[in-house]
Amino acid sequence: MTKTWANSDWKRRMKIRTHCNFCQKKSLGYKYSFEDYSILECKFCGFVLRDRILSFKEEEELYQKDYYLNIQKEYFINCLTPHPKDKSRMKDFSKRLELLEKITPDKKQKKLIDIGAGTGAFGYLADQRGWKSLNLEISPFAAEIAKKKFKVSVYKGNFSNNKFLEHGFEVATLWESVANIEDTHRLFKKINKVLNKNGKIAILTTVIDSWLYDLAKLIYIMTFGKVHYFVREGFPIHHSNHFTRKHLKKFLENSGFRIIYQSNEEIPYKYTKLPKYYLPLLLLVGQIAKFFGRSIQFLVIAQKI
Repeated sequence: MTKTWANSDWKRRMKIRTHCNFCQKKSLGYKYSFEDYSILECKFCGFVLRDRILSFKEEEELYQKDYYLNIQKEYFINCLTPHPKDKSRMKDFSKRLELLEKITPDKKQKKLIDIGAGTGAFGYLADQRGWKSLNLEISPFAAEIAKKKFKVSVYKGNFSNNKFLEHGFEVATLWESVANIEDTHRLFKKINKVLNKNGKIAILTTVIDSWLYDLAKLIYIMTFGKVHYFVREGFPIHHSNHFTRKHLKKFLENSGFRIIYQSNEEIPYKYTKLPKYYLPLLLLVGQIAKFFGRSIQFLVIAQKI
């Protein structure tokens, strides 16, 4: 059985957030409350975040073997080996590399740091294409796969602390990991320091100013909070911060970056827990949402200034 926060003593020990991670004001109000944690919204700037601040150890506990093989099985199933039968995830990563290669200087070997690297699949492909990757991962289980199966360079630990000293990267990537990291300001400031002059940061993340979050909220309101499954799926315990497109871009600009590329993306629904017979409808609605700027994911690349 998956360990729940309500069944552990962590709930008593964890720190409760008192100020907004975006504007730093003490103006937080409850947006959604679940059994073991709550979602807050800043009354001043509208930023949304989890009520609890997790320690490194508590974060590490979230990403045990069960997270990769059961909780997020659909997402990671094709990233557990360098040569999976279904290569769709690898193709997605290759497209992102092609984009990065178009906007970075042509060097014999470029250094890339992948933060929240998971099992190291992206770093593996980058190395195959001539990059030199360093893959940062908090999960001992995922880091072991990255090291032994994908044979990439792995830093197991917290990137934002003072123990990480390596510099000279052309690109820093955060593929669906930026929402999982506690202190966004500290994270982006640290990335700015480790990048070379004109270095790039590339982020793909779920955003809450999207049609799917609108639908989850509507169901929650219409059922007077009784049906909160869809809301909870959108605000999992693993995510500390929940960005809108505007908040994410502003975070980057405030941390010494200039936006050079942005794209509204739809989540590959086959990587989710949703029943597969919904796929045709979800793909259709997703394309419409993308056209109107309400897609579920946002890809942004910013340059150090």
